[in-house]
Amino acid sequence: MTQMARFEFKKIFAKMSSKIALLLLLIFVAYSVCNANYLVWINEDDTELTGKTAAKKLREAENEWYGLLTDKKIEDVISQGWSQGNRGIRTLLTRAFGGLNNTDSTIVDTLSAEDAADFYSKRVSSLKEWIRAQGNWYTEQEKEFLVTQYEKMKIPLDYEYAKGWTQMFSAVSNLQMFLVLVIGFLVAGIFSEEYRTGACSIFFSTALGRGKAIRAKVKAGFFLITVVYWSTFVTFSIAVLLELGAGGSNCMIQISSQGWKSIYNITFFQEYLLIAAGGYIGCLFVDSLAMLVSAKSKSTVVSVIVPFVVLFAPSVIKIGNSRLAEKVDGLMPYQLVQMNSAICEFYLYEIFGKVVGAVGSLFILYAAVAAVLHWGIYMVFRKGEGDIYAK
Repeated sequence: MTQMARFEFKKIFAKMSSKIALLLLLIFVAYSVCNANYLVWINEDDTELTGKTAAKKLREAENEWYGLLTDKKIEDVISQGWSQGNRGIRTLLTRAFGGLNNTDSTIVDTLSAEDAADFYSKRVSSLKEWIRAQGNWYTEQEKEFLVTQYEKMKIPLDYEYAKGWTQMFSAVSNLQMFLVLVIGFLVAGIFSEEYRTGACSIFFSTALGRGKAIRAKVKAGFFLITVVYWSTFVTFSIAVLLELGAGGSNCMIQISSQGWKSIYNITFFQEYLLIAAGGYIGCLFVDSLAMLVSAKSKSTVVSVIVPFVVLFAPSVIKIGNSRLAEKVDGLMPYQLVQMNSAICEFYLYEIFGKVVGAVGSLFILYAAVAAVLHWGIYMVFRKGEGDIYAK
């Protein structure tokens, strides 16, 4: 980062409003960590343990089920009945034998040991039944893609305690959305403040004001987004994993209740990387758009509103229940900060005759748009110079 960019960086954090915003972010991080770490273990006397102690108890109880989920192991789970140690596997049995979106766990009590052999095939057959129920919602290519992705899952699954990851994933979306809003607030005044204070005439009249100084502002915004996002995300991740453990990172996400439905055959650690990257690209896009609005409108207030509109308006205003609406929804920017949900939904797109999921499309689309926005910010603010001298 150049000296001029560092100067812009310092100007942002010198403001009291920025310090308050960072304090609120710190408080929200602490809240998110507490929310993620809320894990419950029930003792024999009906007392409850939570947090790190509960995680330790759960790991010990699940230990006997670690390893490959073979027919024999699934048979043992069915025969044994419910326990705190096997409740995760019984949840998978609910999803496998009850249907794609079933959550009624009583179906497990109707199973016999002989049903264990159908555990993995039931996952595929449940998908096929669900696809048939959708009628013509999906094209033949899309239907084939869904079934193929399910059949590609390597079996038997390797099972291990992975609560550190699943608990973190369930809490991280709210943190990422809050991050987008806070960072948007921080960068909103990078350009508009020059107009508010009346320093714009001096800024544009300096030798470097027409080029290098503007690039310094753009760089300062980029570094601010990068530093605040990654320092917050990594701090949150470490705090949760230290409390609940990082075990199960190499297990497939399909061993979790939400991941069971996913078409992406990836591990928990790979999902973690996708969630981290998705949140970062989301911050880059939304907050770069806020910077562009700041440069164009010359108003901090207007630019602060941008992240709220981009993130929340599409999720509130639905354009109808149709294939087109679903495909548009799957590419909305808020999906980047809800990657854990996006990974478990059937957002499909046909590109040059090939069916792909939404995750990769989101990354490519918004990374490219964010890069264009940074160029646009520079060009718009340069034009602001002309507006000043034209008056």
